[in-house]
Amino acid sequence: MNKKGIYIIQDHKFNEVYMSLRLIFDLKYETVTQANLLNYLFSDRLEKYPTKQAITKAQDLLYGSKFSSHTYSIGKYQVIELSLIGINEKFVSEPLHQLYVDLLLETLNRPLINEETLKEAKKNVSQSIKRQQEHPTHYAIFKAFELAGEGQPFGVSTQGYLEEIEDITLEDIKAFHQTLLKEAYKEFYVNGDVKTFDIESMCPLNGTSVIQTDIRS
Repeated sequence: MNKKGIYIIQDHKFNEVYMSLRLIFDLKYETVTQANLLNYLFSDRLEKYPTKQAITKAQDLLYGSKFSSHTYSIGKYQVIELSLIGINEKFVSEPLHQLYVDLLLETLNRPLINEETLKEAKKNVSQSIKRQQEHPTHYAIFKAFELAGEGQPFGVSTQGYLEEIEDITLEDIKAFHQTLLKEAYKEFYVNGDVKTFDIESMCPLNGTSVIQTDIRS
């Protein structure tokens, strides 16, 4: 799974640009909890911006752009999606689109992974799983999938597993991150009023092809 693609959806109706960088990999019990921890780490701090104040300031300097990270499953695959929404660069005198791409790539390649941030990630992922388990409807759906899909990706919870969290080490997360960088299928989506050649020249994933869709009102 080493193909890389860039997808551009030309949409002239809005003043914002949406960018999404997706890592797609096999959904497995052995790695799903690590993926949830890494997903949280992606949404936290970066090596370049090692404090919460620094990362907030960096986003504020991009005219209040909003960054998010979440994980979900599609069939037998798990996806970690890094996304950013910000104003179109045509309204300012700065190369905002390139700066958006730079921030996404910085997030992908150099999240701040250390004992402190991993401890915080474990706490937050644990709390998220517990909230899901305490909700009767969500828990019933989870158990139904687990029983019906036993031994298959369908039966794996994309939330991760409490019993796995404490045994995951800093070295485990760092190794998993590097594995995804090397082996995960990657897709980059841009939605907004952008120039195709500008995005191609940025080439954030060294993609060999660009797929463009034009939406007109």
